Amino acid sequence: MSKPVSPRPLRKAAAICAYSQDDPPLRNPITGRWRNKETISPSFNANPAIPAPDIRQKAGSYVEGLTRPIIGGIDAGEVLTVQWPKELHALMAFLQPEALVERLMAEINRIANTPCALPEREQRIAELEQEVDRLLRTEDAIVVATGTARERGCPPWIVLGVKAAEAPGRAA
Repeated sequence: MSKPVSPRPLRKAAAICAYSQDDPPLRNPITGRWRNKETISPSFNANPAIPAPDIRQKAGSYVEGLTRPIIGGIDAGEVLTVQWPKELHALMAFLQPEALVERLMAEINRIANTPCALPEREQRIAELEQEVDRLLRTEDAIVVATGTARERGCPPWIVLGVKAAEAPGRAA
């Protein structure tokens, strides 16, 4: 059984946990538990979309393939049948292939720069990891101050109150 908690530390915790409407809360409002970075965003550790060097060529091949009709009856004595693609994007590929390739490239670049541009991505990830670390430490301080039990998955460096530092490398 956990010890009763006075409302004062909880108000402090609520102020610490405040967030904007654009950002999801790091604390689950139902269970009251902090979310780990994998729970916050499943794609947090996923490989970001970085377009392949030959992506324009791939887009061009795709657009070229859209314009191919289905042809039948080419043997002797058969009636020639041609079925053209009926979709709007296939018609656009037939009439203006370069415009469609450019539009595909614009969409590929948009995806590659979501949620932030490639050059800013590493810096933003480092900032977010620091924020998650700060929030985990804040949660631990609240847990210690209120005398409640720690959760089972709390990282050891948080419990011990230490920060990992990279050792300087030796010059070769």
